[in-house]
Amino acid sequence: MSAYVKLTPGDPAPWFHVRSLSNPRFVFNTVGGRYSVLCFFGTVAAPHSRAALEAVFGRGQFFNDTTAAFFGVSQDSNDEAEKRLADRIPGYRFFLDLMEL
Repeated sequence: MSAYVKLTPGDPAPWFHVRSLSNPRFVFNTVGGRYSVLCFFGTVAAPHSRAALEAVFGRGQFFNDTTAAFFGVSQDSNDEAEKRLADRIPGYRFFLDLMEL
């Protein structure tokens, strides 16, 4: 059983690796030195998730990989299969958390 850590804004994230759309083993600690936003949105199919992502995409002046980077986390394999998501470099990358609970 994994231990869960409750993070608040500004807390350092634990190191982890995860599959991203462009990297089968993205190592999260490589993003150090800038602000990072992790957004667990579930699926792009949900209207509230689409709205949140569109709002973030409208802030490209912040998410430029120099000052800040955005990392979205999908739990829906259809987001990848139906190409509902794409990394937007610089600044935006997506992780796939498809582990069965």
